[in-house]
Amino acid sequence: MEWVEVAKVVGTQGVFAVLFVWLLKRYFEKNDTREAQYHQIIHENNTIIEKSTDLMKTISDKYDDLDEKVTEGFEEVRRDIKDLYKEKCGD
Repeated sequence: MEWVEVAKVVGTQGVFAVLFVWLLKRYFEKNDTREAQYHQIIHENNTIIEKSTDLMKTISDKYDDLDEKVTEGFEEVRRDIKDLYKEKCGD
């Protein structure tokens, strides 16, 4: 049943029935608008979360690469110190 038909039926029931149906119709219209806004916000938030996740992955990868390089550097320095110690002290 469409709103026009509902209005005709309710119109025979009095002013308060018409007012009730009008308010109910308006409530549903605003609810639809609000729902559309919520969907838009959810979509925007999902986009932001995806971008943030990609950024966090990039940062994590760069951190892992840097950590690996630093660890390799420390190992190389440690070997160099051992070699120098052997040269100077003769083991």
